[in-house]
Amino acid sequence: MRFLLRTVSNIVWFICILNVIPNGAGAFGKKYMVPPPNLENPSPNLPREPNSAPSPPPVPGPSFDWKEQSLKTFDQVDGYFPSLEEYLKPRRAPSSDSIDRCEPKLASEEVKFGFSVGFFISEFLNPQVITLKGIDEIYGVRESSTNVAVGLTSHLMCLHTSETARTTLRKNISESELQNVNLFARTYNKLREKIMDGSESEREIAKEYLFDLWARLFGCLGYIESLTTADFRRSYDLAEQYGGSDYSKPPGVKFYYDESQSNVDSKLNIGLYQFSPKGTGNISPCIDAWNERLPQCEIKKSDSMENFVKVLGSSSQHFNAFCGVHKILQTFHVQANTQARTHTHPDNTQTNVDGSSSRLKRPSDRCVTLNVRSGYAYNHFGPLQNSTGVNLNSLFSCALR
Repeated sequence: MRFLLRTVSNIVWFICILNVIPNGAGAFGKKYMVPPPNLENPSPNLPREPNSAPSPPPVPGPSFDWKEQSLKTFDQVDGYFPSLEEYLKPRRAPSSDSIDRCEPKLASEEVKFGFSVGFFISEFLNPQVITLKGIDEIYGVRESSTNVAVGLTSHLMCLHTSETARTTLRKNISESELQNVNLFARTYNKLREKIMDGSESEREIAKEYLFDLWARLFGCLGYIESLTTADFRRSYDLAEQYGGSDYSKPPGVKFYYDESQSNVDSKLNIGLYQFSPKGTGNISPCIDAWNERLPQCEIKKSDSMENFVKVLGSSSQHFNAFCGVHKILQTFHVQANTQARTHTHPDNTQTNVDGSSSRLKRPSDRCVTLNVRSGYAYNHFGPLQNSTGVNLNSLFSCALR
C-alpha cells in the first residue's frame, strides 16, 4: 500500500491514465485489479500502432522493493488458488541444493517460490542483448553486434486481430481470447509509456504496476504449468526414477512425463515452468545466460541427467524461475531481431503504397507478442500458444482478474 499512499495527484494520475480500478479495499488487497471495459475500446490516445515507437533507453533498475512487491502480488495469485497457496509457502532449502545458493541477491531471502520468480522479473525489466546461438539461425536471426537488446520493458506489445492471431498461432482465436491478449498488451503499453516518458513519480508508480502485471502472468503461468499437480504420486515416482539415490523431490516441484513428445529428451519435464533435464534441450539458452551472469556457478551442458534433475528440481526453484522469465526474452529476441517476416508479428512488415509487403521494420521499431506458436518465434509456453484450446483464456483470466 506504500505507493498508493503517496500524493493524491499520483493516485488520480494512475486512475486516469490506466483506468485500472482496484476491486476491494485497495489495489493490493485480497482482490485483483480489474481493468474496466473501456480498455477494450480505447480512446484515440491508446496505441493502435505499437510498433512505431523508437528504441527505448535502458530502464533504471527498480527503486521499489521487489521482495515487498512479490509478497503482495503472489499473495493475490495464491488467493486465486486458495487450497494450494504455493508461492508464499515457506520451504526448506537443504545444503545439497547448491544451485539455489548461486545468486547473491537471493541467497539471504526466505525460501519461497514467489521470491525466486519476483526477483528475476525485477532483474529482466532492463533490456539486455541475448543470443540463442544454434537456434538463432533457425529463426532468421544473425549473430550480429547490431541485434537490439530485449527485456520486459524494451518493446511495445503488438495488438492482435483475428487475422494476425491466425498467422502467429496458426489457429482461430475466440473473441474472448482476443480481448484478453489485447487487454494485457494495452495495459502493458500504457505502463511502459509512463516508464519511458512520464515524470519521476509517474515512472515509479508505473514500474511497480508493471512488475505486478508481469508477476501475475508468471504466477498464474506457474500454476497452470505445474503447481496444481506438483505433489501427485506420479510426480514423486518420476523423481525417484530419474533423480538418483541422493535426490529427494521437494514439495511443489512437479515431475511430468509427456508421452506425446516424439523427442525422448523432451518427455521428462521438471519444476515451475516444466523444463527438460538435458543441456542441449530447451534449457540450453538459459544455461548460456545463467553462466554469463553467474560464471562462478557454471552449469555444464554435458552434465548428466541426474545433475540436471537437481538443477531443475531444487527447493527454491532459482534456475527454473530464471529460465521461465528468460524464455519470454528469448521469444522477444527472435521477433525483434529476425530478418524473416515469418518469424515476427505481421505488423512488423512495412507496407508499400500499393498495399504489397515490403521489408521488415527496424528491430528497434518493432512490437513483440507473447502469443506465438513455438515454430513461429520460439515460444516455450503452451498456454501462450493456446495449446489445449482453453489454457490461453485460463491464463489471462487469472492474470487479469
